[in-house]
Amino acid sequence: MTHFNSVKKAALQAVLIFLSIFMIIGCATTSSGDKKTQGTQKRHISSAIFSQYGFRLVEQKQIEMISGTAYILEHIKSGAQVYYIDNDDKNLSFTISVSTPPETDNGANHVLEHMTLSSTRSYPGKEVFFGASNTTLNTYMNAQTAATYIQFPFSTTDERQYKQLADYYLSAVYEPTLDDFIFMREGFRYELPTKDSPLTINGIVYNEMKGANANILRQANSVMRESLFPDTVVKNDSAGKTETIPTLTVEDIRKYHKTYFVPSNSIIGIYGDLDIASFLEFLDKSWLSKYEKSIPLAKIPEQKPFSKPKSVYRNFPVTASSNAGGRAVISKGYALTGVGDKEMPSLMLLINILNNDNSPLMKALDESNLADHYFINVSMATRQPQFEITAQNIAPEKASTFEHIVVKALKQIAAEGVAPDLFNSVKADFYAGAVLARENTQIGLDILESMAVGEMSIGSKYAIATSNYDVQNVTMQHISKMVDRFLVNNNHSVLVIVDPKPGLAEEQEKAERDRLAKLKASMSASEINALVTQTSAFNSWLKSEDKKGQESVKKLQVLTPENLDTDIEPARIKEETWDNVRHIHSYVKGPALRTTFYLNLSDLTPEELHYASLYMTLTGELGAGTMTEEQVDYQLSMLVLGLNTTVEPFYTSYDRKNSYPVMNLSWYSELKNARKAEQLVSTILYDTILDPSRIKVLISMEKARADRNLQTNAVYYALSRAGAACAQSYTLYDHLAGIPYYQFIQKAYKEVSKNPSVIIEKMLAVRDKMLVANSPIIITAGINSEEASNAGKVITKRLGSYNGKSNTNYTAISQPAKKTAFVIKDSVSYAASAQPIPVDKLQTFTLASDILANEYYIPKIRLEGGAYGASSITDRVYFAAYSSRDPNPMRTLEIHKRAKNADFALKKETLAPYIIARYGMETAPLGLYTQAFVNAVNYIRNYSIDDMKANLEKTKNTTVMEVEAAIRNINAGECYAVLANESTLRTADVSFDEVIDLTKEEK
Repeated sequence: MTHFNSVKKAALQAVLIFLSIFMIIGCATTSSGDKKTQGTQKRHISSAIFSQYGFRLVEQKQIEMISGTAYILEHIKSGAQVYYIDNDDKNLSFTISVSTPPETDNGANHVLEHMTLSSTRSYPGKEVFFGASNTTLNTYMNAQTAATYIQFPFSTTDERQYKQLADYYLSAVYEPTLDDFIFMREGFRYELPTKDSPLTINGIVYNEMKGANANILRQANSVMRESLFPDTVVKNDSAGKTETIPTLTVEDIRKYHKTYFVPSNSIIGIYGDLDIASFLEFLDKSWLSKYEKSIPLAKIPEQKPFSKPKSVYRNFPVTASSNAGGRAVISKGYALTGVGDKEMPSLMLLINILNNDNSPLMKALDESNLADHYFINVSMATRQPQFEITAQNIAPEKASTFEHIVVKALKQIAAEGVAPDLFNSVKADFYAGAVLARENTQIGLDILESMAVGEMSIGSKYAIATSNYDVQNVTMQHISKMVDRFLVNNNHSVLVIVDPKPGLAEEQEKAERDRLAKLKASMSASEINALVTQTSAFNSWLKSEDKKGQESVKKLQVLTPENLDTDIEPARIKEETWDNVRHIHSYVKGPALRTTFYLNLSDLTPEELHYASLYMTLTGELGAGTMTEEQVDYQLSMLVLGLNTTVEPFYTSYDRKNSYPVMNLSWYSELKNARKAEQLVSTILYDTILDPSRIKVLISMEKARADRNLQTNAVYYALSRAGAACAQSYTLYDHLAGIPYYQFIQKAYKEVSKNPSVIIEKMLAVRDKMLVANSPIIITAGINSEEASNAGKVITKRLGSYNGKSNTNYTAISQPAKKTAFVIKDSVSYAASAQPIPVDKLQTFTLASDILANEYYIPKIRLEGGAYGASSITDRVYFAAYSSRDPNPMRTLEIHKRAKNADFALKKETLAPYIIARYGMETAPLGLYTQAFVNAVNYIRNYSIDDMKANLEKTKNTTVMEVEAAIRNINAGECYAVLANESTLRTADVSFDEVIDLTKEEK
């Protein structure tokens, strides 16, 4: 439940919008002008270094926000563009971005993204990617498909591993094998086990898109894209539609790859502190010099602007039992033709201003009470940016009213601008993203990916990537002109209404069954026999040993456990106590101060914890003390770099045996503003004004977010419930962040709609009970300073007295049923099974989990079963296996039960890569302040540097016998949670202790 005030949320969204929105697979003011960014400046590299290896230096530019230098290179022979960012970051990043115009809706782009990393000429096999991801020292490996491009990113902290993984990624992009059976597994296939069996369809991408297309927000976005760009390929769904994916053939894939997957149509990104001369030599001699220039970076013709706005109405499938009234999504969208690098910082700031709760637009929409939630999205992947203002949970007949309010508010902003305080606060807040850029541990990938997106979409490498920094030069006049030019006077606009239709889900399911039956009926006897033979051959291939893949993965394993360094930089911790407040300071050199305030909430009842959590979520969104909501928003943006307010479990020791609920209030500030920032945060905490009309709006927004989380992250809820069912110490977490809190928000929404005073009275009572001096802890991270020494003295001074006995083991929450089913609306399912594990065997069970994920769950559940996701994890106190977007969750549970019987014929040399990969995950770098904060928390838990080293040594020295024993002790069939639709659960041959219908929560 990470929370930012409205400006903070908007700023965070904007950082992510351009990088990941709808990917499938997300200051001129004096207070900001002298801010410093993190890191140290790097060296200058001579252009002779580049030319020596066949590259031409096109330009170079300082990127202040990451203390780095960008070198834009062109490989002369192949025409490939290479973006190299040189700085002191040890988390080395690599990307390949390919421009991929979607020629149809058949999902060729998406299926190709899946297939490329499965098998390549240099690294052949059935499925190389997961083996590589799970047995090499990497901090991130993935690939993702956007509307008009595909990106292939990875990162690692080891330069030897970096080069080898780059070799694999280059081979995947430029020379995948694109085998028939891999296409059938990753894309789709018809299955006919016997001639008398019903014809069925399966495939990883096919099932993934069944889940993705069950999200009404994604559907609305897709309809908007189709409607704004009807005459260009942008209208096509690059991820694929379930009704058209079955028209795709492997020959279509091969043809598409041959056309677009060439160096001259791609951008290669390199980032971090590495030997660039050696790497460029490898890149030239091993790869790029083998290619000639072919097509330039693929461009997409612009959609001709409309002469007048349009409107589009579509139905969205929901079950017959659904209450669809007032559940529509309505969006007002614009194609922003002509946005260039000069306009981009203004556009980024405009998005943040409009998304702000205090903007004229959001105020007008909130006051209308038309919908539960409003938000703005922008996608750069459409080349002509797609800008949308969306209302969620709205009556479809209110579309014209919604459009009128939006247009009127935009005209007002174009004519009058916005309040100076709003403009300056949003601007300062957005710039804070540049100040704390290096807190993002994957900033290298984010910068490289956004540079490539900027080049492909608007021909500007830096406009998106450095917009947090470049926003300093934006003025109010720029904002007004942007609104006037690109929104008010822009007829290239569509009003989209996506309206849920009860019963349409069943109609579509029946239509698909009928299509499959008709298709089989149309097949000749020889065609049926051929499909039976093909199904058998494919299943045999799936289950066969992947010797080539094993050899390919082995080539990528360039390190041994002996290479691993278990030295850890010592933490610099200082503790003092004043007025019964425990203050821990963790030293780190940087431009800001991070402060965290913990309060023990163990005296609150389980229900009161939910009200406390809701109150903390609303802080910063309302007026406080003598300040109006707008003034709070302004002061937060000017004084606080980031604010996080939650109620969460605090584990008293590393083993997580005991926990208690805490209020967690964390914020960043510049040192010079530290005292003022704390005074502000203190006022917000103690004196937030619970205005009934605003409470209604904010709780409806919280409900919309909860609904969206359930739609997009259902597997998280399955894991949370399964973990709590098997481990008592995890029940508090599940209560605060799992299904119980989702249910509480649904209930609060209904209650506040009837009588907000009831909710307000409960929150005020909980606030009084919460803000007492029950074991207060202040943690600071920053340089040693007077500001750090005095941190916490303002905010703790107002605490009420506490005469009780502090409890550090909260047991008021009953452990949930061991076997629970949750009814949801999705056409695909989510499953998780869990069991408790002994903490002294954690390292062994974690390695066992890694092996099971790679060699058992992924092959059987994802590759054979067609689920989009399958894996396993350990979380100190429990082990869990899970699946996502799963067509057969009951089969998955059975596979979970049989895991202990898996025989991997482990040897020391086959275990070693898992040890290396796990070491990479355990030692992955954190942000400067985050690492300092973690050091302080470990100190509180008496988890020392020596303990950390000992656990790394445990991992490093784990034996085959120990891992085999752990696998034999896997018994994840006792506790499980499944989220599935009513039809799936009704036909399930699995028993449940409890079935909870979440579809009724929304009624």
